[in-house]
Amino acid sequence: MTKDTSAVVFFPHTIARVLNGDRRATVNRREWSIRGRDDADVCSMIQVAATQRDQEDSTPLKIQYKADKVKLELFCSLKHSFEIGFIFLVGFSGRNRLFISPQLSPTFPRTPSFLTHNYLIPHRTMAPSNEIAEREALTSRVIPSMVFSDGSPSSMTAAPKVPIESDPSLGAQKRFSVQGNAVVTGGAGTLGLRSCDALLEHGLEGLMIFDINPANSQKEIAQMQSKFPNAKISTQKVDVTDEEAVRIAMEDTAKQLGSIDTLVSFVGVVGCVDSLEMPIAQWRRILDINTTGSFICAQAAARHMVKQGTGGSITFVASISAHRVNYPQPQVAYNVSKSALLMLKSCLAAEWARYGIRTNTVSPGYMDTILNEGDGIAEHRRIWAERNPSGRMGSPSELTGTIVLLASSAGSYINGSDIVVDGGATVL
Repeated sequence: MTKDTSAVVFFPHTIARVLNGDRRATVNRREWSIRGRDDADVCSMIQVAATQRDQEDSTPLKIQYKADKVKLELFCSLKHSFEIGFIFLVGFSGRNRLFISPQLSPTFPRTPSFLTHNYLIPHRTMAPSNEIAEREALTSRVIPSMVFSDGSPSSMTAAPKVPIESDPSLGAQKRFSVQGNAVVTGGAGTLGLRSCDALLEHGLEGLMIFDINPANSQKEIAQMQSKFPNAKISTQKVDVTDEEAVRIAMEDTAKQLGSIDTLVSFVGVVGCVDSLEMPIAQWRRILDINTTGSFICAQAAARHMVKQGTGGSITFVASISAHRVNYPQPQVAYNVSKSALLMLKSCLAAEWARYGIRTNTVSPGYMDTILNEGDGIAEHRRIWAERNPSGRMGSPSELTGTIVLLASSAGSYINGSDIVVDGGATVL
């Protein structure tokens, strides 16, 4: 027997200016009275109501939650939302977001289940100035907790039901089928283009290539469009370090293709310089593109995947540089940026699994691309080959199988993994 639950939601529309740190507001309220079967049902309806707010209205809300004659009030004044250090983000619709900070009544025996329901996504809040809270404020913070899937048939991580096909070729085809649409960042480079082609060969329906200069590979992209006439293939010029640009590009992609189901992040730059001589600006640029840029794209793509409710796959292209110090060239910033991707995928794999999002990395060895050509690095190429049991660099085609695996139905239970593709270089 379900218990009846009700909530009254007020949507503030205007908040006045801040004077001397004191927030004084004149609020016009639109009231929604919600009554549901249980707290999860109410939460669902709150989300629906929330999405009807004006696009420019990002002010907080207040909820009065009543259950078993115990009243829970969730206040979200700007002051509270900054001090408590814990928010819930409800619904992804551009700037249409609701920030709810919980303050439990001392008489309330437990946190109601809707605070950890799948409709709500926990986030860490930041101070008003976007700086980390002062040390003395740490004692009053509330730390979020991860929520794992229960793996039940109704969850986003339910086990697939895969029958044994009577037709061997059909079974093989389905096993590594890639469904839906993909965004490939840094996709106009050699490795990115080869992987795009492979994903399309395995059934990808739509492809959006993000690159800082996709025009450089327009010829190859046109050939791909001709090869796959039934697929939607487009490009966007995107700076992955620009959060707003990435957000807009992802929204545009979702509109063009219909969904975002896969993200493969090839984006990356390298700099070989002695660490004593490295300009700090170069260090920051490499980490900003390789690590922060990868996270910005993953976050933006994951928000669409959560909103769609269909799950998805995210693959970061790391490097053997994340596993060992390269020799003989010094490239500390690149190595650090790629090793950070390994921890990034592990954290996101833990946090986002409950939404059906799998996050993995691929760590290629030295690949035979234009980045590793030229007489100036001939001696380096010789050393790289000598220190590899396979005696050579990798071909771009040798990376595509792993990319397809992680995006395909064959990778449905691969989450938080790193696959090294290096010919055996890291065994030494």
